[in-house]
Amino acid sequence: MNCTPIVRHHQQLEVQFFSKFNLDLKIEAIHQYLSGNEGIKTIAKSLGINHEVLRLWHYEVRVSLSS
Repeated sequence: MNCTPIVRHHQQLEVQFFSKFNLDLKIEAIHQYLSGNEGIKTIAKSLGINHEVLRLWHYEVRVSLSS
């Protein structure tokens, strides 16, 4: 029995992610959070973003400053 091998072609896709929020907004949000006057959920709500997004931004800053 002569079987044809399965050939799969993988295409490489270029994906670009564009930030929905500009850098100034991110910096301001993180600054507000670090000042300690408001909680992360309050700040995120005032900016119209999910609090987990702000938590991620804060984490990214901490990691970049520690390396």
